[in-house]
Amino acid sequence: LVAIIVATVSDIIITRPTPNHTMTITQCGDDSTNPSAINQQQGNEKTIKTSFLQHKNREATNKKCHEIISDGVSNLHVILDFDHTLTAYHDNNGNVCYECHGMLYNGPLCQKTGENDEKKTNCRYNATFHSDISSIWDDMKTGRLPPGQREWWDRFHDSMIRNKVTKQDIKDSVDCSNTILRPGAVEVLDWLRRFNVPTTIVSAGITFIITEFLEKHDLLYDNIKIVANVPIWGKDDVTAGWKEPLVISRNKAQVLKYLGFDNDGVALETENSNSAMNGHETPSFVPKSNVILAGNSIGDSKCLGGVNCKQSLAFGFLHIDIETKAFRVDEEDDTNELPLMEKMSSSSTACEFALSKEGNKELENFLQHYDVVSCGHGMDFQYILNLFEEMEMNERAT
Repeated sequence: LVAIIVATVSDIIITRPTPNHTMTITQCGDDSTNPSAINQQQGNEKTIKTSFLQHKNREATNKKCHEIISDGVSNLHVILDFDHTLTAYHDNNGNVCYECHGMLYNGPLCQKTGENDEKKTNCRYNATFHSDISSIWDDMKTGRLPPGQREWWDRFHDSMIRNKVTKQDIKDSVDCSNTILRPGAVEVLDWLRRFNVPTTIVSAGITFIITEFLEKHDLLYDNIKIVANVPIWGKDDVTAGWKEPLVISRNKAQVLKYLGFDNDGVALETENSNSAMNGHETPSFVPKSNVILAGNSIGDSKCLGGVNCKQSLAFGFLHIDIETKAFRVDEEDDTNELPLMEKMSSSSTACEFALSKEGNKELENFLQHYDVVSCGHGMDFQYILNLFEEMEMNERAT
């Protein structure tokens, strides 16, 4: 195990650096500082559900943030992934939130429901579609279909065409989904709307699902442009085809370049549906901007390779399990030596975060691509919101 020591009473936290990175951990806005989130165990140890921030190089990150703040809101472009970035990883019951395609597979179109399920009575169960999609998941589980391959999307989308999936089917699936927004997502999108910041959602999901989800939460603002997989609708709003380019988890940078995002500025389109952009029309541009990106995979971080930007800050959500213990630290007690922490006040609480060998490897990999990584399952957007607040204060001062 790789152990990380954090003081809950201070914003200044020191950790043991690794050979390849200058790592600094700070606490996220989570439940770890809430007494009700700490469950008493034997002795003076307590288990905490928490998450933490990891900086690849805090000094370099601070420099990036300073430049972005100084250049102002008018020079900002924000790129966001959708699944498990804008949306949460876990729902309120602790279940993993469905991603775009998962909403269809776990929705009433693929799952039989009881007659008394009022939420799903208008939906139609399609056994063939269920069988098609189940075979795709089975092939992934057995390793016949490796993750991130185009075949996965082609088979799923072709099945939607063959089984005549309609707009209403998709709407019903979104309505029945367990998917919720990540804490802070509403505030992030609202702030971007208030300052009219160009915001691009880049997703390997389905555009119509994303727009339906955002509309459901009254968040489909005019400053938001969506780059995702776009269905072609036939008669009676039946899925008849798909527009190019296909967006998969591994080609987001190439798609952004294809759409012109690296051509001296940020590509903008007039419709949230993204139809004209995927229809090969020439996009309009705003001047080259600083970019803040948020994602939850290596593929998301590579979006920065598809845009022309002056400065960029990449923020990653890494969904890994954290083993966490809390223990009392008394000022006159020499038994709890904490050489990695600054001196704390009397009777303060300390936390020890431990990652498994696999988890530490994932974190190291993420830090090759992200400036700041938020680790755990209870993660929020507070870091980015704090940066927005600094930008707003700078705007007022100038």
